[in-house]
Amino acid sequence: NDPEVERLLDDLDIAMADRSELFDVLDADGDGRLEVQEVTRGLLKLRGSAEKSDMVACLLAVRNLQGMFVQFQDELQDLRHMTMTDKTLTDKSGEGDGLFIAGVSD
Repeated sequence: NDPEVERLLDDLDIAMADRSELFDVLDADGDGRLEVQEVTRGLLKLRGSAEKSDMVACLLAVRNLQGMFVQFQDELQDLRHMTMTDKTLTDKSGEGDGLFIAGVSD
């Protein structure tokens, strides 16, 4: 922890319980590098205390992601079922290699 960086964050009113996680918070695209734009936008968003509207926005975003994840799981399960069904039919008929690609026939 660099005291100068700590002072700067205090001056900017960046209140984080664990500042060691600041890099991960600022790395918006998750590429392991910080662009000037990511640092600027991230620090501006972290200033001050969280407002109730920020908390509600986060909650809504998490709920949306949960819904998307459930939908993805359902689609993946359907795809597995279709693949297994086609493999079973192909294995019984003795034709093809058991690989099913929608819209493509052996």
